[in-house]
Amino acid sequence: MACGDNASRELPDARADDASAGDAGLVEAAGGDDDSPAEAGNLDASSEAGAGAVVLADSEDDAACIAIDGTYLYWGAFNAPPPSGSGTIRRVAKGGGQPSTLVTRESGVLPFALAVDAQNVYWTELAIPNTGTSSSVMQMPLAGGTPLTLATSLAADPEYLVVAAGSVYWTSFSTGAPDQDVVQSVPIGGGAVTSVAQGQAGSGAIASDGTYLYYATLTATNRIPLAGGPPQAIGPAALALAVDATDVYFAYTPRGASTAAIARFPVAGGTVTGLADGRSLTFGNIVLDDGAVYWVEGKGTVKNGGAIATVPKSGGSPSVIAPSLDNPRWVVIDATSAYFITASAIEKVAK
Repeated sequence: MACGDNASRELPDARADDASAGDAGLVEAAGGDDDSPAEAGNLDASSEAGAGAVVLADSEDDAACIAIDGTYLYWGAFNAPPPSGSGTIRRVAKGGGQPSTLVTRESGVLPFALAVDAQNVYWTELAIPNTGTSSSVMQMPLAGGTPLTLATSLAADPEYLVVAAGSVYWTSFSTGAPDQDVVQSVPIGGGAVTSVAQGQAGSGAIASDGTYLYYATLTATNRIPLAGGPPQAIGPAALALAVDATDVYFAYTPRGASTAAIARFPVAGGTVTGLADGRSLTFGNIVLDDGAVYWVEGKGTVKNGGAIATVPKSGGSPSVIAPSLDNPRWVVIDATSAYFITASAIEKVAK
């Protein structure tokens, strides 16, 4: 499960103006207007009473990204403000306990996105300008140890990542040259870096269902077979996305709207079905369980301006399970709880 957030790089939020439904020429669900999928639910005041959150790690003012396995939560953090700071990878048991630092990186690099599998933690780290460092893709055993550099000195900065089919895949962002944005991969354990898709302007959110790789650009959501092949546009541009066996779930900005929405469409492309509208434009990410969609909204806000929200995959009324959060940034889930980063802590709340 992957994540990403960086104070100097707001993605995909910086591309929100371009993430409008309809850009890929799909048929909207019947009953909606030209720019909004049908039957999207609005959050009413009665849904605002979320359960109280439990703090798992306090004084984590610079936590940037979070991932989960069966036992632990893992996150990337800054141990001092840029440009002098460096990144750390930390973890805490899902049930609580003393957080520990797995590794402290060299000065001048900051973690952006994080993913885990059964053996390793993987992350992308961004070089702070004028520090002589390089942005990289990294791997390390879950219990800690010597980090392995999978890719470095890349033409475009690596950002969001996902682990699938024996490789690490990531989207890259080229400052001031969006036509140079790429999707790349490298085998777990190291090897040659491969450009999976080139010239993908605005490539940001990324996910996989084990057969295909899905990623968002300025104009569309695309998919590529993990076995190889050309990109295929299957849906509208997205601020965030997640995928299950049948559908892609995504956050987007309806054309001309001042709010965002959650919707879904089939994994091979097709009709867009709205699930929730009138949402905050500042999304962190989307995650799924068997029956529901969960997301962060209000990323970047302070003074209780954010929340963790959910809606059934089949449609219905959205609800907030963790309201009044200061700058929530990312959420992950397991069978019972949602875990998330706020401005100063790692917290969890019952689903």
